[in-house]
Amino acid sequence: MKTAENLAPSQSFRAGKEYIGYIIRVLLLVAAYVIIYKKFSVGSPDDLYFMGLKFLIVKGCIYALAGCGLALVVIGRGFDFSLPAIALLSGSISATMLVNGEPFFISLATGCGAGVACGVLNGLLCAYMRLSPYIATICTWLCFNFIDKEVVKNEALFITKASGKETGFEWFMSYSKHDSALINIPVALIVAAVILVLVVILFKFSLWGRNLRACGSNPQAARECGINVRGVRFSTYVIAGFLAGAAGVLGCTYTPDFFAGSMAYPFLFDLLPVVLIGGCALSGGRGSIIGTIISAFIVASILGILAVNQQVGSLFNITLAIMILLPMIILKLTGPKKAL
Repeated sequence: MKTAENLAPSQSFRAGKEYIGYIIRVLLLVAAYVIIYKKFSVGSPDDLYFMGLKFLIVKGCIYALAGCGLALVVIGRGFDFSLPAIALLSGSISATMLVNGEPFFISLATGCGAGVACGVLNGLLCAYMRLSPYIATICTWLCFNFIDKEVVKNEALFITKASGKETGFEWFMSYSKHDSALINIPVALIVAAVILVLVVILFKFSLWGRNLRACGSNPQAARECGINVRGVRFSTYVIAGFLAGAAGVLGCTYTPDFFAGSMAYPFLFDLLPVVLIGGCALSGGRGSIIGTIISAFIVASILGILAVNQQVGSLFNITLAIMILLPMIILKLTGPKKAL
């Protein structure tokens, strides 16, 4: 019979492994930014270098928002192929409203609301109707992509030139008034950081987060303990939809020209290594939101280095494949052993 004394070392060991994982990810992130600095700061003005660095940080925030949404769904033993399409649809809606002269905050809220609506649909199909999350979200992905193309008509949207009116876009992406280019931070990144901190608190310290981990680890035991497993899984899809919508809104406000469907397919393959390097097991029950956030910036940095070097062909694809397969192999070798 296991006692509290027997369980304590095991819990300490798991906590130690988690912190070691955080340290390894942070070291990888630091190494990536050192490579960026060594390669691109030589002969370049500091302002130009820091602008490129901030672009990677913005890209990392987009990956982190959508990646955390996918991580929550995966931890609850689900999956959501449609998150890239949700991000694009939400961004397209916000961009279209801004171009048409709609109020700035209403445009952003409508885009995020569209993400929540998409998440509700996915939750109903996967949690309550018990459809396969892979098949159901592939179908919703196709539907959202179709709606997205109908919204923006496959044309570029130039948000910064919206009717020549003050839309709030300039303030949202404006930098703080400081002499140092490193300290100037867009308001959009501060908003993204606040959302990510709230997600970490929700997952790590709330009753909902404990219920989610329980549902992912052993749904039957969680159900016998009185946890509403369907409700918890439904909520993960709704939260994931909101986070993907926020990622799409951030993407459309940061990028002046936003094309429908231009990044739906590659974006999915970018999110998979974010979640896997973050420590999430596709079998559910295991995962780290903090690790996912750190890995989002690692993936954004690695892919950014390849893109700047114009390595967007075979090397780019093989790098993505390695970043997807290697974490799965490590999780398989280090995870709990199942009886044959």
